[in-house]
Amino acid sequence: MAVEELDVVGPWPKFAGKTMNQLFAQESWFEGELDDEANVVWLQVDGAWNRLYFDSEIVYWKTESSGPPPMPSTPDEAAGFSLRDLGTKFGIAGRPIASVDGGWVEEASEITLRFADGATLTFRNRFDTTSVSLTQGN
Repeated sequence: MAVEELDVVGPWPKFAGKTMNQLFAQESWFEGELDDEANVVWLQVDGAWNRLYFDSEIVYWKTESSGPPPMPSTPDEAAGFSLRDLGTKFGIAGRPIASVDGGWVEEASEITLRFADGATLTFRNRFDTTSVSLTQGN
């Protein structure tokens, strides 16, 4: 995928050869239903925190001084946010990253993390809702 196709705010991350330490997704809930799997993504790579989020057709990358703010693992209101540990859920914490790609696919913007073992983690934002998928490697 060609990063040049995307409207990106912030510097494109240089994660190749670095280790994914931690990965969290801030989920958005409405009326008890999961509305957005990854409203904001927090990545700790080689000890440095990065934030990824989408706003309509724009992709935002930002370096942060710390990780995600504390929030519940499940929302306790009709609408709210929760924090999901994707690094543990998908077993990708501690894996080396081969590349970070991005582009347009099926009227959606996508960011894909490719790991050295062949696994891929994709964030796809379509109609301002982000889904997360993992394909295992070797």
